[in-house]
Amino acid sequence: MIKSLSLSLLLASSTAQQIQTRSERIEFLSQFFSPQFNEYVEVDPKLEKERKYHNKAYKLKGWIEVNPPKNTCFTIMTSETKKDTRVCQKSDIPFYLEDINGKGEIVWTISTGPNDFGTKVHWKTPYRVGSYVDKSMEWPGPSKDILVKGCKVLPHRKDKEKIEIEFFNNKKWLVYLPDQKISITQPKKDTPHLFVQKSKSASSFKSLRGGQKKKKNNSPIKVLEYDNFIKFNWQIHPRNAYYLPPEKMILDFSLPPGKAGACIYKYYGYKHDASVGAIECQDIDDYNWFYLPLICLKRKSD
Repeated sequence: MIKSLSLSLLLASSTAQQIQTRSERIEFLSQFFSPQFNEYVEVDPKLEKERKYHNKAYKLKGWIEVNPPKNTCFTIMTSETKKDTRVCQKSDIPFYLEDINGKGEIVWTISTGPNDFGTKVHWKTPYRVGSYVDKSMEWPGPSKDILVKGCKVLPHRKDKEKIEIEFFNNKKWLVYLPDQKISITQPKKDTPHLFVQKSKSASSFKSLRGGQKKKKNNSPIKVLEYDNFIKFNWQIHPRNAYYLPPEKMILDFSLPPGKAGACIYKYYGYKHDASVGAIECQDIDDYNWFYLPLICLKRKSD
């Protein structure tokens, strides 16, 4: 085993050296953690059954085993809002669901001594954070986070997609994607610089007319007006997005499919992870608006 001083010196470096050796540092440190870096971690399923977490899913936690080499202590920053943790022997260190980032990752910074400024490492999770505004909240107005536990494509009829979305409060939603993709009107300006943020708060679509049928000439259906720019930082960009009739969404299984409102979806382009798709709806069932990044809704050939 490497002694404390030599390990600290090995991992300490100048800025130039750090850029060159960061992947080596991560690979070396990974042997002292289980699961190793970049592998999947999940919260403890036993805790989900406890009553105190039913409305506080963000407090759910799991554990990562840390086993420093002999005569070495690790200082671990698990979050900018939490006190650093010092680990000198084999220990299970908790991570919390509230600390996942936009990509659904747990990110820690590991330091091995006073000469080590720290190495940032991460683990993957199957979870994602969406946003919603329910009917009890002011609209337009600020949104709240909603934690997506999982997302999977279920067996369905040939060439048809059925998606199950699971949340931590034991609720599940079903989404039946249309048999034929229904494009929405695209921006007139063919330029990548279409994002103009005017507000950080959630707001309604400017104009969304649900329930329209696709034209016989297969031209894009005009269900959404964006005025050629994005008004709010949460909105799905209309380029390469599709219309989702509200009756294709079944919320909580026990409720009938939505018949009002409208939705759009996309197979890629979520702002925190471009490879992940998302669904966005307005005025459907108990919600004024919601936005859900979904890892099972991935890019396919259009």
